[in-house]
Amino acid sequence: MEKARKDHGVVISYSKAWRSQEHGQDIARGTPDDSYAALPIWFHMIKEKNPGSVTFIEVDSVGKFKYAFLSLGPSIRGFKLMRKVLSVDGAHLKAKNKGTLLAATTQDGNFHLYPIASAIVDSENEASWSWFMTCLKTIIPDKEDFVFVSDRATSTENALLQHYPLAHRGICVFHFEKNVLDNFKSSTLIPLVVEAAYAYTKDDFDCYFHEIDPSDIVLADYLRKTNFRKWSRAYSPANRFNIMTSNLAESINSLLKVSLEYPIVCLFDTIRMIMTRWFTERREQGVRHIHHVTLDVGNKMNKLYDFTSRFLDVSKINDSEFEVKGDTRDQVVNFQTRDCSCFVFDVEKFPCAHAIAAAKAGNKHENNYVDEFFSNERCFLSVIVVIHYHVYICLYN
Repeated sequence: MEKARKDHGVVISYSKAWRSQEHGQDIARGTPDDSYAALPIWFHMIKEKNPGSVTFIEVDSVGKFKYAFLSLGPSIRGFKLMRKVLSVDGAHLKAKNKGTLLAATTQDGNFHLYPIASAIVDSENEASWSWFMTCLKTIIPDKEDFVFVSDRATSTENALLQHYPLAHRGICVFHFEKNVLDNFKSSTLIPLVVEAAYAYTKDDFDCYFHEIDPSDIVLADYLRKTNFRKWSRAYSPANRFNIMTSNLAESINSLLKVSLEYPIVCLFDTIRMIMTRWFTERREQGVRHIHHVTLDVGNKMNKLYDFTSRFLDVSKINDSEFEVKGDTRDQVVNFQTRDCSCFVFDVEKFPCAHAIAAAKAGNKHENNYVDEFFSNERCFLSVIVVIHYHVYICLYN
């Protein structure tokens, strides 16, 4: 209304301004109906420009759109260099025809979001999650060391049990904490539950749980029934590394907050453009970064040294083993097996504060004991192939 008044000296009603805005958006992005009609052509062009991309479209018995799945070729190839932990989540679309965006995301060696696949479905029900997992399985096979992190929705769990029976399903700690709060609002033990979930060793987990058990038997029983293997890091049968929540997928959905109002082709193209920008920026950062380990891992290790490691006392046991004192408890670091009795080194796959202190005392370089996953070269290789642009607006002309 203000723009019409300033630019043209015309006073228009709120409803006319609204209709004008809607018409302008339709011109720029296409109408929802046109977008659904153009989706097969757009998917064809995506596969032409980005070899190895995987797309699926599902229609109902009368040929009406039902589901759409997209995984870009560069992401699929890059996933071979990623750790086998996927965060999955859904977000409601705000466009005319509604629907839900499902996303599967992992994390690269610099702790960046690394989207693997996305899909548009009707809602987060068992049928749509099952279809999504069917598509996902064409690019990511089921393996025992694979981990999915999600909320506690039954629909997600059933779909994973059906399509990924070998993989481990981990519950998002943030959602689990909310569930516990909903059931035990007056409990003062929630912080202990969270500490137990994030504990690296079974001894530490058991220590927290033994505080909870006698204080609230009902809560302790609830935690047992939920299955320690699903919500705790220490009892997880597969390594979840630092991925204890579904925040990776939720972050992608949050990033697309405005785009969730767009027609389907425009939404998918926004995802492609974001990934193109990310891959380009990360590739350039990798070229500029001269150190062996990724920038964020190097920064984390520097902080560990500044705030913890340099205050610890180290005693040499032999060429590869060191005893480290001065923390909450004494720890033993073994550089040959790349582990520490605190288990942080074992799980995170780069030196903990104790290992850094031991490396400094033993005249070793801590970067030599960082897992290959966190090497700058490997991180660079995961984004070396750019996701190509193409002009999709011509589809509406």
